[in-house]
Amino acid sequence: MEPYFHLKGSYKTSADVTAARSDIEKFIDESKEHDTAKGVPAGRGQKFIAWDVKDNSVFLDIESDRYLRAHDAFIRLRKPLAGVLGKVYKIGVRGVDVEEFTVKLPSEQPLHQQKIPFVKSIEFIEGMITLSLDVGEAQLRIRSRTG
Repeated sequence: MEPYFHLKGSYKTSADVTAARSDIEKFIDESKEHDTAKGVPAGRGQKFIAWDVKDNSVFLDIESDRYLRAHDAFIRLRKPLAGVLGKVYKIGVRGVDVEEFTVKLPSEQPLHQQKIPFVKSIEFIEGMITLSLDVGEAQLRIRSRTG
């Protein structure tokens, strides 16, 4: 068993991005190969479960393993996405919204401490600790810089 990360989040934009749907789709397909794959063994890292555009946001549903954690991929994609949207559509990325972030870690025993900052819930099932996190962009950025 190895760690598992699952993040559902949105990039908030300065204008409606529905006109950019095909360019965003191309960007996501290409990012699987380039932007987020640096230093990750073939077939490992993040996997895009779903994505969508609606009004002033670009939604991503990402799951990953230990090689490229979902939250790191989410942060890595922000700047290149802003480049795609800004260049052609003059739309900026104004921030991110993390809707759901779950981390599963292998463990032989449950955590004894039940009060941990940014953790909404903790479960221990069949050798895995599942943490449901309540984080925002600032916490994702701090984590991305330190690990």
